[in-house]
Amino acid sequence: MKYLVLRSELGKIVSSENVEGELKQVIINVAQKAMSEWNELSSDFSIMKDTVEIVVQLPFTKEQYVVLRNYVKEKGQKEAVVELPVYVISFDNEWTESDYFDRKVYVVAPYVDSKVNGELEQYAMQLTNPEKKGAEEEEIEEMEEES
Repeated sequence: MKYLVLRSELGKIVSSENVEGELKQVIINVAQKAMSEWNELSSDFSIMKDTVEIVVQLPFTKEQYVVLRNYVKEKGQKEAVVELPVYVISFDNEWTESDYFDRKVYVVAPYVDSKVNGELEQYAMQLTNPEKKGAEEEEIEEMEEES
């Protein structure tokens, strides 16, 4: 099967490639690449499975059907909502008080098509967006002030 492998750093996609193979082996290969860049003294290393909800227009192409058939959450007349599994490999991150921020990650997901790739790129950029870090800190401060 074909997988999309994205690398996101500080809110930007720095690489995107399509990789053919078995899911577990693709994740292992990407994780090994990430481990070679990981600084164990300043960062955690993690692989997390998540899902991304995506709306896909119907009817599915044959290629889309093969990939998406097991992930359909809702189906309407013109579109389907799918929960696509994604694997986030975080190797450059930091803890600040009670908050966690990813600076660099790889995201591995089934390859569907260029439209879905675009949505997955948005997801990956959001994971490493430095502005997200500041927004979460502001939310915590606001909650503390309200208490």
